[in-house]
Amino acid sequence: MRLVTANIQIQLFKLDEGRSVLTALGVQGMTVTEVNGFGQQKGHTEIYRGTEYALSFVPKARIELVVASEQADKVIAAIQGTARTGKIFVSPIARAVRIRTGETDKAAVQTLTDISCDEEGDNGIRDIRAPKTRVIRGCSLGDRDSLSCIR
Repeated sequence: MRLVTANIQIQLFKLDEGRSVLTALGVQGMTVTEVNGFGQQKGHTEIYRGTEYALSFVPKARIELVVASEQADKVIAAIQGTARTGKIFVSPIARAVRIRTGETDKAAVQTLTDISCDEEGDNGIRDIRAPKTRVIRGCSLGDRDSLSCIR
């Protein structure tokens, strides 16, 4: 797994466009934070009511995504396609834990829509039973390590 962090200058309406591109790639979730910073441009000046002001920090967006290692290059290309300027950092993830269920690593970052069952139940409708949680329609996660369909 990889943590892809992008500090980019982007217009806010482009964030929705970038989100749809990333969703089409199979990205399950992302965190977007409005941040201020400077890089090579070292800020800029603006004129407000006839007075010139130097702005040391430029408004930017920080996007953080946890994706599978083989998906990282596609995610980077998608971000580059929507951003004007900025930097993208990719870091390895040593471990991930979902707090609610205690699932770790890949199971912690994937959603139930990623899980499919081979067996056909009654009209294709089964139940998902996540460990120590409520019953959901679909499949059963069982003992956190195995996936099994129940009828």
